[in-house]
Amino acid sequence: MNSHFLTKNKEKNNTEKLFLVFNTASFGDVLLCNALCQNIKLFYPNSRVVFIVNKPYYEAAKFQKDVDEVVVIDKNKEHKGLFGLIKFIINFKYKNAFCAFITYKTERNYLVALLTRCKHIILENPNDNMSKKQKQHSNLLKSFTGKEIEDLPIICNFPEKIPDKFSKIILPENKYIAFSPLTRSITKDISLETSAELIEKFNSAGYKVIFFGCGQKAGEYSAKLNCSDFINLTGKTTITELGTILLHCKALITADTGTMHLGNALNIPVTAVFYRPADAWAPDPELYKSVTIDKEQNAENIFNTTIKMINR
Repeated sequence: MNSHFLTKNKEKNNTEKLFLVFNTASFGDVLLCNALCQNIKLFYPNSRVVFIVNKPYYEAAKFQKDVDEVVVIDKNKEHKGLFGLIKFIINFKYKNAFCAFITYKTERNYLVALLTRCKHIILENPNDNMSKKQKQHSNLLKSFTGKEIEDLPIICNFPEKIPDKFSKIILPENKYIAFSPLTRSITKDISLETSAELIEKFNSAGYKVIFFGCGQKAGEYSAKLNCSDFINLTGKTTITELGTILLHCKALITADTGTMHLGNALNIPVTAVFYRPADAWAPDPELYKSVTIDKEQNAENIFNTTIKMINR
């Protein structure tokens, strides 16, 4: 069900309206919705934006610019299945919203918007597959207003103070490089050999490398790098802690899409070791301090590219 609304005048835009943004997908995808949230505030300055997100990625939505509140759907436990969905709808306090934007064709989220009596429900256009994913999300507002939207960088405002448990590890006098070499597919990972060589290069240049990752795969990978000198934070950070530590790094080198988008949202230099720069998930170099490396993914090239960005 698509609904189209054309704003008649600015005065109408200035009246308070409630917007719901649904994204219950992955970490990086939740971050990419921020451009939509910012554009909503540009069109409707006095509006309230409520972000509905899958439980594991609550913190990825909480610190986004122009998000007023985050509501969690716990699809794996509390809100699992039909009865869980009914429970969520009954307890959902934002009924009769002015408009709901639903990224992807998610029947569950559509039912929430429908049964909580949203006035307008906007679904993502399945034919809009030529744009970057960030732009596809923002185009939901274009579909709603009939007007062009702005290409805006995603922004997250994480706390800057290093948590006490890391205060003896992350020291202000050191220069840090964040490193996240693993993806969901082994074919897209940075190889062990390249990672070890890269860490050695940064050590020699006076930097300390912080390794980020989660799960058994990351634990096994980092253990095989024990011959290298790096700070191993595998499985030790929440999303908030990761964001805060990234703020204290000179740059981020990553093959992981979600971590890449977080680095972009924090406006730090990002070297994205990406398999396809034309992919919908790849960063837009016009919006971010980001360089995509899809060829010559060797330690020398990754090191030189990152140092060049740091020294700009």
